[in-house]
Amino acid sequence: MDITLIYGIGAALLLLILILLVMIIICFKKLKKITLKYEKLVENTQGESLDQVIIVNKESIRELNGELYRSNEKISNIQEQLNEAIQKTGFKRYNAFSDMGSNMSFSVAMLDEKNNGVILSSLYGRDGCSMYGKSVEIGKSPYPLSEEELEVLNEAIKK
Repeated sequence: MDITLIYGIGAALLLLILILLVMIIICFKKLKKITLKYEKLVENTQGESLDQVIIVNKESIRELNGELYRSNEKISNIQEQLNEAIQKTGFKRYNAFSDMGSNMSFSVAMLDEKNNGVILSSLYGRDGCSMYGKSVEIGKSPYPLSEEELEVLNEAIKK
């Protein structure tokens, strides 16, 4: 055999060995990444197999989805109830009678989301105190309203 042929075959084998070493190093790095991911996946398990871990995780996700659905239903029910709760108010103190001082009379409007509710007025005078209640439906009362009652109603509607 010719010496150059032997050197050529030796160089080719050396190059092949270097390529194989690089490929082995790359494979070990990928294997290490996969091993770390696997260990993270099965942490906090007692020797269970990967398929058992996946099944347990799938069941947990199904349970969590059920809880999320029930929570969303509860939130919807609460929102419906809140629409009918008092959400808007207006309040004013005033003198109902010219000979009285200290703003002892008051009117308060209490409305829900749809502007339904009530206006309460307390009129304080020398002879006593009178309390009146007037219903409100969609921002209007079927009863005549005083200037102060209209003011608190409009204040509540604006909120």
